[in-house]
Amino acid sequence: MDDSVKYYLNKFYDTLYTNAELEEKLRNKSLIITFLENTKNTIYKLMSDSSKSSAKIPTNVLNSLLAEGLIQNTDEIDTYTITAKGVWMVENERGTLDEKSLISYINDRYFVYSNRKPLTEKEKVILFSMIAARTFSKDSSIDLKEDYDGKLADTWKEIIDESCEKLLELSVISKKTKDTFYGKSGNEHVVSGLFRRNNDLPRKTKGIYTAPGTRKYYLDLYNNSKLSDEKLSYLFWQIFNGKLSETSRKEVINFCNKISNNKSIFIFDMSKHIFSMPKYDTVIKDCLIDSILSKRKWEIRA
Repeated sequence: MDDSVKYYLNKFYDTLYTNAELEEKLRNKSLIITFLENTKNTIYKLMSDSSKSSAKIPTNVLNSLLAEGLIQNTDEIDTYTITAKGVWMVENERGTLDEKSLISYINDRYFVYSNRKPLTEKEKVILFSMIAARTFSKDSSIDLKEDYDGKLADTWKEIIDESCEKLLELSVISKKTKDTFYGKSGNEHVVSGLFRRNNDLPRKTKGIYTAPGTRKYYLDLYNNSKLSDEKLSYLFWQIFNGKLSETSRKEVINFCNKISNNKSIFIFDMSKHIFSMPKYDTVIKDCLIDSILSKRKWEIRA
């Protein structure tokens, strides 16, 4: 590439970069990353605002830029803007972004299979309430689809509120989290909104938290007529980090049994909900103990 072609390519790039900065859309000081993180409409506007008339570019340079795929026509006649190839060439040459960094970015953003970030306090409350109520299968899910009178959501709010209070007592969450748990109220029931916006838990729980659609949510713990002790132990570890005294452990077990005994009939079809049976009291107790004894295992696997 001769110097004149390189000069005009950089002018195209710098104009687009400056406009992205002025619009506060620039990300990671890279236009490639900026385009990956913004909407099509934003990108379209930035490129339109950064286009250049052919009258301002020597004909031989214009032809070279077009032939090499470094610029492209816009919607306006004789007006051009830079291409992805052109942006890549400039950023690669300037050391802004190389192939290794770009692939790493794409992998982290789009190819992440699990989320290694710890649970937020709000997510811990959600999981704890689901464990306490024993939403351990599709047949024992939170099903808000046909909750026309809001009574089911009201009962779930009671469970969540009690779970909040218990985790606050155990110093797992802060008072601020409890006091601001649902955020601002609107026309939608706070419980419905809470679960609808809860998008990160599937990845953070290795797919155990399941939201198959139609306002249904459950913990995928029951397969082949058996509850997965391993998965339930893992969820308890995520909530408590294996840090429970014997007294606190007993409080958690008693709380879970109380919620199941007092609330199941109001939130499940009892002809399908099997987890109220006494044997699952023992399973929950054993899994909680295992989450403490196996703390190191989960820390390594996290």
